[in-house]
Amino acid sequence: MAIDISVKNVSDLNDTELSIWADLQEADPAVDSAFFRPEYALAAEASRGGVEVALLREDSEPVGFLPFERDERDIGRAVTWRLSDTHGLIVKQGVSWNPIELVRGSNLTALKFDHLIASQEPFQPFHYWVDKAPYMDVSDGYESYHAERRRAGTSLIRQAERKRRKLDREIGPVRFEYHTLDQDVFSALLDWKSTQLECWKLFDVFRVDWVIELLRGLCRVQSPEFSGVMSALYAGDTLTAVHLGLRSHKILCSWIPTLNPEYQRYSPGVILHLELAKSAEEYGITRIDLGRGSNPLKRSLSSGNIELAIGSVDRRPLVSALTARSHRAWNALPTSKLRNFPLAVAALKFTRDLRNRLTRN
Repeated sequence: MAIDISVKNVSDLNDTELSIWADLQEADPAVDSAFFRPEYALAAEASRGGVEVALLREDSEPVGFLPFERDERDIGRAVTWRLSDTHGLIVKQGVSWNPIELVRGSNLTALKFDHLIASQEPFQPFHYWVDKAPYMDVSDGYESYHAERRRAGTSLIRQAERKRRKLDREIGPVRFEYHTLDQDVFSALLDWKSTQLECWKLFDVFRVDWVIELLRGLCRVQSPEFSGVMSALYAGDTLTAVHLGLRSHKILCSWIPTLNPEYQRYSPGVILHLELAKSAEEYGITRIDLGRGSNPLKRSLSSGNIELAIGSVDRRPLVSALTARSHRAWNALPTSKLRNFPLAVAALKFTRDLRNRLTRN
């Protein structure tokens, strides 16, 4: 049966369509992240606007939803794409669909992705490469998780427990709040993340008005299906770490973690993640997603990995082939040092410039 594709602003979806979207998300474990929830797309629309949804229908019935943002060149990206930890198509299982037709039906030139659920098979020919996103499996409780990590040989948890005792002894009694709406905590989150991005010489999204409005609004959303979770770790009266996560049913996304730089030696960020794991059973959480990429914390806390893809579905064959080959060649370089080698950077820039000239023509 043919699939009909139309595009709506997310705020124009009616209650029935939003309900079907939510039901499809809940029914498919591959899209169990909060970033697939209609509540997230609606919150983004309320804070900045411009959130569209490709609505797939089969025999006039909605069977799929792809939320996206469109730029001035009709290139589609994930909703709040700089902030999105995962994205993809929310679709009824068993429905056949074609990525090129999805892009064409959305009136897009291309759909770019960098945290796409890699298991969605129709998108796989359009992957440049696949990366791992670690998670903490707390489905059997914290003690079971702790024992599994101990058997895996990680020493980070033991070190964090020692530092927690030291923090308690030297600064003040350690106290954890699973969710707070304290505006001082929210301000600390923004300030500490901004300081971190400044040190890394990266664009500071946490000074952008719509981002602040989005995060503040998400903290206020509280339902069994979707909620913002702003957690805080104190030592006495001193705030040492903050984490803003998003929850969808039983899955918590570790989204925006940060720490008080004055107390970095106590590893409060690791302690906070372990407190989240300890609280998981009480709040019905079975998995804590740690986000794409690798660092010592993620490697030590990880029970397993979800695969996320980087790539693009592009209706322009020459641009598509050129972009795919350049990205795959760059990613094939074995180390970040080689990727930053002047010749490699120059080659990638040349390819991008050529692609942009082709796009303008």
